[in-house]
Amino acid sequence: MIAWPLFAEQRTNAAMVTDALRVALRPNNNDNDNNNGVVLEEQIADLIKRLMEGSEGEEIRRHDEIRQVRGEYDAKVSSLERQVEGVCGLLTVMLQQMNPGKSEEDIAALV
Repeated sequence: MIAWPLFAEQRTNAAMVTDALRVALRPNNNDNDNNNGVVLEEQIADLIKRLMEGSEGEEIRRHDEIRQVRGEYDAKVSSLERQVEGVCGLLTVMLQQMNPGKSEEDIAALV
């Protein structure tokens, strides 16, 4: 991805995806240069080449793959947690029915 901020919060977002998340490259459109803040086509061509062929693009793709795997892992863990909570709920109900005189705290200790 090329993060090319134009206005408003886009500069902050571009900094986040380039510096913090490291999933994008950002063109140099510094207003102090002779280009008056305009990004030249050579800069864009260089960014595209770096993304497609360079080590930076490889690193960005690797970060993206890691993030996808982490998302899949989080979804599986969340699903397993819900399943365990359901089983614990069933056990609690069964234990309450089998031990009508016990308090909720005693039942919870058994589960």
